[in-house]
Amino acid sequence: MCLGKLLRPGGPATPAEQVQLRCVEYSNASFDAVEGECVVEAELGKGQLEAAVEEAVKELGVGGAVRVAEEKAALFVDVEVLRRDEKASLSESNLSLASIKHRIERLKEEGNFAIKHSSEEALGYYERAIRTARTAAKKLPRDKTSDETVAGALEPLLVSCLSNLALCCYKLHDYKRAIDTCDQVLATRTGGSSAKIFFRRGQCRAALHEYPAALHDMQEAATLGVGTPAAAEAAKEIARIGALAKQAEKTEKQMYSKMFGT
Repeated sequence: MCLGKLLRPGGPATPAEQVQLRCVEYSNASFDAVEGECVVEAELGKGQLEAAVEEAVKELGVGGAVRVAEEKAALFVDVEVLRRDEKASLSESNLSLASIKHRIERLKEEGNFAIKHSSEEALGYYERAIRTARTAAKKLPRDKTSDETVAGALEPLLVSCLSNLALCCYKLHDYKRAIDTCDQVLATRTGGSSAKIFFRRGQCRAALHEYPAALHDMQEAATLGVGTPAAAEAAKEIARIGALAKQAEKTEKQMYSKMFGT
């Protein structure tokens, strides 16, 4: 059965990154005959999972899925990540600014690749990158080797991942979360004057029919991005949102006119 093939006995009981996986095992490499299905809980990096499975899932975010085919072990399985504990993986022994940056950059790259075909999958990578940066900043305020503030050093990467997360939320029509994410970027020193973020927040506010606020954001984007293609795009959006605002005002007046006979 699935559990017997995926899990290995033993392994140190020291803190590690906990994962919960949903696994569907097949009897052959054609993946056309299901042999069993199970939910597995294990710790990464402790030899508890088959090596091929651990290697396949270690960079997946929650909701990510992968197909593993290991003919020598007669292991053919679809694996989906249900839960993972990012904080446990950031132990004091492996926490350094260089390693944190490398991890975040890898997650961001995976997200950038995934967003080409799935905004939902990409969102999971960006969420993990953001959690990693924020957890690291809390656990190690200053880098041991450079005495650099970890939060400050990671801010450009954090802002980039937040910006990409906002794009994912916009594409998934989760406009309120996208606006909240844009707010987080604009509250930083690195992203506080980002024309792209004002533009994105303006798009989301327009989608929610918050036209005055949307126009304000687009005007900020046009001002900050003056002389760039972003300014031209913002100008187009200002015209489009302005027309929508006028139409909404006209519709509202007509509605009240019918209600009150004015």
